[in-house]
Amino acid sequence: MHAEGSETAATDVERPDAAAWWRPADWIVLAALVAATAAAFVLLVQGDGGALARRALAAHRDRYFQADCPEMLEDMVDLQGRHGRGGLVHPVFCGLTLPPTNLLIRGAGFGRLQAAWVVQATAALLGVALLYVAARAAGVPRLGAALAVALAPASAAALFWWPLPETYALGSMAIAAGLATAAVATRRRIPTPVHLAAGVLGLGVTITNWMVSLATLAVFEPRRRAVALALATLAIVYAVWSVEAVSLPQPPATPMSPREVKRYSSRFIFHPDAGGPIPILRAEWITPILAPPPIAIDPVDSDPPQAMVSFQKSSIFRGGPLAVAATVAWLSALALGLYGLAAGPVDPRFRLVLGAVLAGQVVLHLLHGEETFLYSLHFLPVLLLTAAMGTTTRFGRASEALLALTIVLALANNLGRLREVVEFPLPPPPPASTMDSSFR
Repeated sequence: MHAEGSETAATDVERPDAAAWWRPADWIVLAALVAATAAAFVLLVQGDGGALARRALAAHRDRYFQADCPEMLEDMVDLQGRHGRGGLVHPVFCGLTLPPTNLLIRGAGFGRLQAAWVVQATAALLGVALLYVAARAAGVPRLGAALAVALAPASAAALFWWPLPETYALGSMAIAAGLATAAVATRRRIPTPVHLAAGVLGLGVTITNWMVSLATLAVFEPRRRAVALALATLAIVYAVWSVEAVSLPQPPATPMSPREVKRYSSRFIFHPDAGGPIPILRAEWITPILAPPPIAIDPVDSDPPQAMVSFQKSSIFRGGPLAVAATVAWLSALALGLYGLAAGPVDPRFRLVLGAVLAGQVVLHLLHGEETFLYSLHFLPVLLLTAAMGTTTRFGRASEALLALTIVLALANNLGRLREVVEFPLPPPPPASTMDSSFR
């Protein structure tokens, strides 16, 4: 429903003037966050992140957190590939990734994995920048916004998924773009091309992430305009997919085919490997920020049978005093953020959009999926902006201190867990798996 502009009658902290939410100092903070993220990405892929990517590519699919890295790398770089996962639920993923990766491979001599890393890094940098814009446009104080966004490169979601060829880095960026659009919409009318771009990114990279754009349209636009923009988004996504279909020797599957989506998704509804609501909720609220000790599981439907690395049924509280301290700090910051989301001074329309997306992601993955950590980069921007809401309340200083503490503790915990996963003693993969020499 379209909501008219309103201000909270009584607030803990006075909101910044609508015309002054972005200052010259914000450019400095934004540049510092992007530079730090770029440095972190380079160090990550040169170290354990790169080692994990190569292990995941060498292994049979699903060996690491149910990721399909060999198939997804093929979708990202191989014009002659099968593109089996690039259409059904990721309609424009191939169209977004194949041109830049092939330009790098053919024009600059990059390896396949290195070209994919450039795309992943670009998505990571844009995602961080958009998150900061979203926080500042929503009215989060500069320090609070910087701390919440600085937690991104220290998080488990980033350290584990930025280096792996998958859809999630682009999906996370698309969610950040949608939330930035909603935040800016509290201050000025959003032009049609911006709404369409945010919608196409959300729907086109992962269809369920369209929820961000749909929530924004429902809250900020009149009903008829919202419906028209949603239909236009859908048309653009199918148009891009049509170009893929006629351009690629093996085109991606038809997007959102009801029969195929039902067949695909039904396998993952209330999946026994998810372990029920407690492990799922833990993996939704804690694991994107803090990685627990890895464990090996044998998925019930793996074919051929094989052990895989998992976080799903591993508790962060088994990780020792550092992990416990980090968890207490993060959950405390998140609790203040949820208070700010429910009753803080940020424009209620943005809080409605953010709360709806948070609820949508939680419910979606309570129902769907095996290894919830697989989707942690989709949770990350929503969790970070939720935590940032705490810095807008009368508990702002405490919230900022907790976020700063979480950054330090999360980085120490997650780097150790990343090394444990790289060194995890899995049995040899099934003989059907082969590794392209370009992965080395």
